[in-house]
Amino acid sequence: MSAARLLNEILSLPPDERRALMRKVAASLGDPEPETSDATNIEDAWYAEIQQRRQRLEAGESSLIPWGEVRAELLADDR
Repeated sequence: MSAARLLNEILSLPPDERRALMRKVAASLGDPEPETSDATNIEDAWYAEIQQRRQRLEAGESSLIPWGEVRAELLADDR
């Protein structure tokens, strides 16, 4: 199987399966305990947070604020 075909198949997997595969490949390269590293734990926490925020948005439980409004508020606080 060619690398390009393999990559296409990997990219068609669900995100959780791709992440698990990535960790196994990283471990095969000698990375120190990638499944328990601080970076992995932080990545997992951010991924979970992003998924929760997306679900709240889709459920109508929260809304987005346009960047222009956020920027104006931030600049107003600097004065």
